[in-house]
Order: sequence, then C-alpha cells, then structure tokens
Amino acid sequence: MNKKDAIGILLSHDEISYSDMISYLSKDEGRVLFSSPDGMIVCYGDLIASVAVFSSWERIVQSIPLSFPTLCVHDEELRNHLVGKNGYHNETGCSTYLWRKGDVDLSGYDFRVLDLSYLPKIRSVYTLVDESDLRKDIAAGRVCGLFVSGSLVGFVGLHYEGGMGMLHVFSEYRRKGYGEILELCDIDFALRKGELPYCHVFSSNAPSMALQEKLGLEKGMKNIWWLVKKEIYL
Repeated sequence: MNKKDAIGILLSHDEISYSDMISYLSKDEGRVLFSSPDGMIVCYGDLIASVAVFSSWERIVQSIPLSFPTLCVHDEELRNHLVGKNGYHNETGCSTYLWRKGDVDLSGYDFRVLDLSYLPKIRSVYTLVDESDLRKDIAAGRVCGLFVSGSLVGFVGLHYEGGMGMLHVFSEYRRKGYGEILELCDIDFALRKGELPYCHVFSSNAPSMALQEKLGLEKGMKNIWWLVKKEIYL
C-alpha cells in the first residue's frame, strides 16, 4: 500500500489518535509495514514501529516487527499481550492531542532555537531521554527556549520522530503563564518546520492534559502505550 492511501485510511478512523502514524508517513523515513482491515503498522526509520488496531489485534500480532527498539501501540489489550515479550516494558499510557486551529500569533515573545551551550542547563532538569539523545535533539535545532529580559525561563522541543514535548519552565519562573506560552511556541515551531502539531501526554499527568485542553488542542479517542526494549536503559 502506498503512503497516501495509508494516510487516508488512518484519517478515516481517527485523525487525532493516529497523528503519530500520519506524521511518520508524511516523511521520507516513514514506511507502511503492514495493512489490513484489522489494523496497520508503520515505522519511522529503524527505531520506531507504530501499531493501529482497527478490529482484531490477534490477527495482526504476528506481523508486528519485534526487532524494533520501540513500539507505539494504540490498543491496551495488545499492549498487555506484548509487555514482557522480547524485552519490551512500559510504565503508563498516554493520550494524544492535536492542534487543528491554524497559525499561532507569537509576536512580542522572544523565542530562540537553542544551541549546545544550553545542554547542561537543560539536562539538569530534563531526564526523560538520555543525554546523547538530548544532545542530538539540540544539535538538530529541535529545542527552542523562551527568554524574558534576556533570561531563559523555559524550553520546549520536537522529538526525533516529530512529536511535540520537552516542555519545562524553570522553578523560579513558574505560576506566571509561561507554560501556556511555551506550548504555543512548540505548536508554532512544529508548524514552521512542516510537522503535524501533536503530542503524547502521560495519562497520569493531569496538569499537562488540562493545559492541552485549555489551549484548544483536541484529544484522540484512543490511548497509546510506548513499549521500549529494557536493554536500552541498562
């Protein structure tokens, strides 16, 4: 199946929940690995495979490439089946949010793409990825900072595969509305780079979910689970 037809199928099912898969297929690194009325599997490079279940996970499970370091699974029963197999583990599910309101007006704000001189400061508060991956994200121009009176008050970024994230406001600048501004910055950042402005938010992170909804991002009907090979963290 070609990528255009695959995107059409995903859009017909749930554009928001499958934003990651649609995003992958819009890039050269994205490929369709499997498609049937029961589900679809797409990949981004050789690191991530994302799995959609349309009707029966049992009929597509044999087609899932368990050699990939990371699986993104849009079905809880399939997640439960895969955890513990081939070294995969997972902590909690995520909700998908998508911005569909057009351009963002950020006039008057000082946003800058950050360089590697900011790596120590970012690393001191952001540890969800290992330092080598964070270094790559910064070097690739995927991390942006908000400055107020010349001081860095927080940062956001686009992950390797294109999803928005990394939002952090330094403690001394919290409770001033900068989190909302940074989220809008990330949306604008994604749009200017030609990315789909979507994000995955841990279902346990109530403040972040409230932020997405306050700003008008729309929530997908299906949760997703990131399954990662344990040995990556050893």
